[in-house]
Amino acid sequence: MIEIANFISVLPLYYLIITFITTIFSLFIFTNNIKYHFVYTIGIILSLVLPQLIKLLTKFISPINKIWYRPDGAKGCDFRSIKGFAEEFTPGFPSGHMTITTYILIFNILLVLKKKYKYKYLIILLNIFGILLMSWARNYKKCHNLLQIIGGIILGYLLSKLTFKFYTKLN
Repeated sequence: MIEIANFISVLPLYYLIITFITTIFSLFIFTNNIKYHFVYTIGIILSLVLPQLIKLLTKFISPINKIWYRPDGAKGCDFRSIKGFAEEFTPGFPSGHMTITTYILIFNILLVLKKKYKYKYLIILLNIFGILLMSWARNYKKCHNLLQIIGGIILGYLLSKLTFKFYTKLN
């Protein structure tokens, strides 16, 4: 079961690589998608940077409150999910994996809702299932508690809504 959780935990890394490659292709080949890829990439960068900044702040704001830190026994919790046990009192709020995953999948849902797709509701359900799957994996590996996972989901959701609103204003 841990192998499945490890695999799920590295999916955002693979998705980021694919996004980077498609963005480069879009800039040179598919010039009609430049606005989309620009806004989407800004959102990706924000969803990678903001959780780290918040984690840095929680170290200073609440150094004693253990709710902000990773649960005991957290292992393989770095971005590539390969490092050993996390150090004691490593900030885990909000979950960076949940932020990036939620950002990507909610942005996809917003795109699907804007256009007419044949299997719209199936696509939406699969994206929601992806968020739930990543939540399970991060909790199963003891990388995050429920509050940290929910914090990552909320941050990812807000970033996707904000960047999608910006994207629709550009069109």
